[in-house]
Amino acid sequence: MHGRFRVEFSEDRIATSGPKSRGEMEWTLFDKYVETKNLFVLRRSSVLFFTYPKRAFTPADLEAFRSLLQRKVVAKT
Repeated sequence: MHGRFRVEFSEDRIATSGPKSRGEMEWTLFDKYVETKNLFVLRRSSVLFFTYPKRAFTPADLEAFRSLLQRKVVAKT
């Protein structure tokens, strides 16, 4: 993918938009997340995941996103 894209996180879903695409994903699609020093990684399956760089968040947004992940990404049993 070339060009900038925008990601919006809400209580209901993750919405993405870019120069040539748009999409939405509900939180129920994700079964795990991992936070590293520089990234948030959301796992959809054992072979499909999405990464979001921490540098794209303000400090306040980092805390809000971390809280959102804790509420919305519940491990499936």
